[in-house]
Amino acid sequence: MNISERKKIHIPIQKGILKGKKVPLPPSLNGYRNFTSSLIKEALFQHIENFFGITFNGRKIYHIVFFDLCAGSGQIGLEAYSRGFNPVHIVEKDKKRFEFILEHLKEFRIRGSKIVFHQKDFRRMADDITQFYYGAIFIDLPYTFWKEDGRCGHLDHFFYKFISHLSEKIQNDKENDYKYIFIIQSPKPYQFPLSLKNNSRFNIIQDIKHYRKHYLNLLKINLTQ
Repeated sequence: MNISERKKIHIPIQKGILKGKKVPLPPSLNGYRNFTSSLIKEALFQHIENFFGITFNGRKIYHIVFFDLCAGSGQIGLEAYSRGFNPVHIVEKDKKRFEFILEHLKEFRIRGSKIVFHQKDFRRMADDITQFYYGAIFIDLPYTFWKEDGRCGHLDHFFYKFISHLSEKIQNDKENDYKYIFIIQSPKPYQFPLSLKNNSRFNIIQDIKHYRKHYLNLLKINLTQ
C-alpha cells in the first residue's frame, strides 16, 4: 500500500508481548512508503502457524528463525519477535531506513532479545538462512522490481543462491531435516523458476493467495526423503 509522505502512519503490533505498541513508517523512497496491511500481516502469520503446526502468541518461545527481508519499518520482524520467534533477523539495505529502524527500536526497550539487524542486500542473506534447520522468511520487495508477467530477477537470483547453499549444506549434514516457508508479498503471482522447482533433492510446493490488490506467494521447502 502506498502512503503519502504527509501522512504520519504508525502500525500497531497485533499479538504477543509487544501487542499494542506502534511502529512508525520509515522515510519515503520516491515520495511513497509501502507497508504490509493488518489483513495481510495476520494472514501471513496464520500460514506460518499452519506450516509448523504451532501457535505463536508470545507466551512460548519457539526456536524457529524468522527473517524479515527488505524490512522497511521492521514491523513484520517486530511482530514475529512479539509472537515468539527466536531468533529474528531484520534486514534492510537502505541506509536511512536502517538507521530509522535502530532509532525507533529504542522506544520498545527490548533488552537481551534475539533480534539481529543487517544493513545489506537481501540476496546476501541466502547463506545465513541455511544455517538454521527451521525458518520462516518474509520478503516484500519494492513493487517496481516486478515485471507484468510475475517475474522478478532479484528474487530469482536470491532463490538460486539459497538452493545452491542449501545443497552444499546437506552434503555435510545428512542427519538433520531442513524446513522453510517463504512468504513473498507481490503485485503479481510469482513465477518461481521451474529449474529450481524440479530439483530432486527438495520438495518445493508453491501456493498463491490473493488479498485485494496484493498476493502472498507461499513457497514451502523441505528435503526429499
